[in-house]
Amino acid sequence: MTIIRVSVVGMTLDSATKSSLAKRLIEEFATVEVGQFSEPITAGFTLQLEEVAADSLWMGLKPVVQSHPSGKAVVISAQVMAGPWNAAMKEELFARLDAAVREILKIPKSDSGSNVWMTMTEIPGDSFSVGGKVVSIAHLSPFFTTDRQQRVGEYVKKTKGSW
Repeated sequence: MTIIRVSVVGMTLDSATKSSLAKRLIEEFATVEVGQFSEPITAGFTLQLEEVAADSLWMGLKPVVQSHPSGKAVVISAQVMAGPWNAAMKEELFARLDAAVREILKIPKSDSGSNVWMTMTEIPGDSFSVGGKVVSIAHLSPFFTTDRQQRVGEYVKKTKGSW
């Protein structure tokens, strides 16, 4: 289960752009996290998209949109189940999400890349709930590639968690 919050700053998006952005980000996220993309796994991803006024997100002492010539900025925060992640996967994920956001929202990349920020927080397996019931990564395991299943198993064993 993955919860993604995307804040777009200095932009008003139409429904088609919102749909394209949500679909692409979920596809990129699933491809890295699960190891593959398929329609059934999309149910494990929740994406909240919000439009933020240009003067409502600040970097230092000025609105963040003033830090980039495009006047646009994006902040992505994701909460993921702990387990399959390693440094290479995170690096790949951040690169894929950055490229997707820039392509769909037509945000050019500057030398500093200072207008797209991302964070990812890994949440212990017993800290996610759907419908008032705890959801374990074990419930999702059949959708993961063999490599990801192995990483999840190693994580659970190391943390003495349960499937």
